[in-house]
Amino acid sequence: MEMSSRDVIEHMFAQRVSNPASWFRNSRALFAAARASRDRFPSTVDMRDRADLDRVTSMLYGFGLECLFKAVIVLADFGDPNAEEWTPAATFPKKLGTHDLVKLAGMISTDLVTKHELALGYFTEAAVWMGRYPCSKDGAEGSICIVPRFFADAEAIYAEYAIQFSISG
Repeated sequence: MEMSSRDVIEHMFAQRVSNPASWFRNSRALFAAARASRDRFPSTVDMRDRADLDRVTSMLYGFGLECLFKAVIVLADFGDPNAEEWTPAATFPKKLGTHDLVKLAGMISTDLVTKHELALGYFTEAAVWMGRYPCSKDGAEGSICIVPRFFADAEAIYAEYAIQFSISG
């Protein structure tokens, strides 16, 4: 039976949205970009520019964590795509329709939320607006605090959860 172009597109979408490895590859790339940004700050950069770079680095870590959490959730919901019984679905799971890292982490482990709640809230803000825009939509943020020490939290979370997607983590 010949597939229509719409069927082909739907099949390709199902292969991506239901595949935890697809989500993990995005996470891995975002973490690599965050590390490159973090590690390449010139020591002579102006403090204002440094703060801008830290916000963008925070955004990359936030997006990386989001994709990592979604990879773990998709793995739990759909299973291993290499398994014979793997059945991808061509619908975006409603529960993944958020950037709220505390909420996504809560779907994985309450201990994860307890241990990293402040960092997860920070990276949520970075992903939603702080790394992309000079202010939030409602301006409720007041003073913008950049917390580069949370980068270590992101790395620790990545090390703990990435291992299930690759031998090297």
